[in-house]
Amino acid sequence: MDELRLLYLERSKPILGEKEAILLEQIMQEIRRPDTLHRRWMAVEEEAGNLEKIEEEVASCFAKKYKPVALKMKPILGTLPERFRITWEIVGDPLQGMPKLPEHPPEFEPRERYTLEKKEKLDMAHEEGFLWPEKRKLMHWLIGEQNEAFAWDDKERGKFKEEYFPPVEILTVAHIP
Repeated sequence: MDELRLLYLERSKPILGEKEAILLEQIMQEIRRPDTLHRRWMAVEEEAGNLEKIEEEVASCFAKKYKPVALKMKPILGTLPERFRITWEIVGDPLQGMPKLPEHPPEFEPRERYTLEKKEKLDMAHEEGFLWPEKRKLMHWLIGEQNEAFAWDDKERGKFKEEYFPPVEILTVAHIP
């Protein structure tokens, strides 16, 4: 019977929160060692002075399987106003001016953002057989040519061009109890 109980408790862990999972693990350890159960409860009662609270916590880890109905989110049927719709307005050819890939890429040349240190760091992050030497040179050439498209730290981070992707407004509905 104890093995079945332990199996049930073990399978219940994924649906519990972190606090409840820790508490459940402690309970399972006590089930495995029934001779120490009484001693441990007495020690907890002396420390906390409130065994009822501890029993409530033990019971609550089994009672919190689902969200209460009041906390569930309910979708609202309706149409989305035009100003909240996500749009993109790409005018012209955004790929115009893209450099052609060379068949034999040149040796690495440091750029404004893509420096020799960043190239070496990128090479160290990938093992030697990751790419053939010519493909590795092509990768470094492409990163160098498009060096404004890469952000190596938060200061270099950018955003989409607003002429292509206008800012998005998110519709919210006030909670009605």
